[in-house]
Amino acid sequence: MQQKFKDKYRVESIRLPNRDYASNGWYFVTICTNNRQCFFGNIVDGQVEYSPIGQIAEKFWSEIPQHSKYTYIDSYVIMPNHVHGIIIIDKPDNVESQNFTSPDSDESNKFGPLKRSSLQSIIHSYKSAVTRWCRKNGQFNWSDKDNTGIAFDSSAGFKLPNGADRSPDASWVKLERWNALTPQQQTRFLPLCPHFVIELLSPSDSLKATQEKMKEYKDNDASLGWLINRKNKQVEIYRIGQEVEVLDKSY
Repeated sequence: MQQKFKDKYRVESIRLPNRDYASNGWYFVTICTNNRQCFFGNIVDGQVEYSPIGQIAEKFWSEIPQHSKYTYIDSYVIMPNHVHGIIIIDKPDNVESQNFTSPDSDESNKFGPLKRSSLQSIIHSYKSAVTRWCRKNGQFNWSDKDNTGIAFDSSAGFKLPNGADRSPDASWVKLERWNALTPQQQTRFLPLCPHFVIELLSPSDSLKATQEKMKEYKDNDASLGWLINRKNKQVEIYRIGQEVEVLDKSY
């Protein structure tokens, strides 16, 4: 049963309770606007048409590596009311060891000053920069907490409507769909298709087979899918009712 905070039901954090989020890793991040307001733009002919705030949100996201040492960004997308992106923390071994913490320690999850170069400090700085600009140019608010869904890693399994069993590298399910499942269903292969899926193409994976898998997710009502090809620095974006979009950063 969900716990209450100030007499209101709250969604438990999807952060790993003992994870040090200042340690090296690839982190998938979603940030939403307050009340899902479309501050960043609108969808026009299947494409996002950025507002001035959306342009700033995109610009500041792309500049994250300039402000956070040993931090890089991979694929990202600015949608009308939220941001999806992958942030990479990759410190040299000698710097990583100076933290005196393992990836499974809980130091960066404790209340107190934000740990330098942690995921929390990176996101805090990004959100603050966007907010400062917006407050000089209009009204804007981030969501205090995203209570819209549940994120899963590759250990989660799904039985799609067509009967196929799939375990994407990362996925996200709307909260109302999760809550509609019985406790028994929540401990097995979930009988649904995720609303958002990510597949990372490994050297041993077939590109054609993985592309077919992405089309299968789409045919089973996945709203958004990313196929990330790190070797070729490409991302294929799958959306319902749209052609596949390819983002190429091979330069």
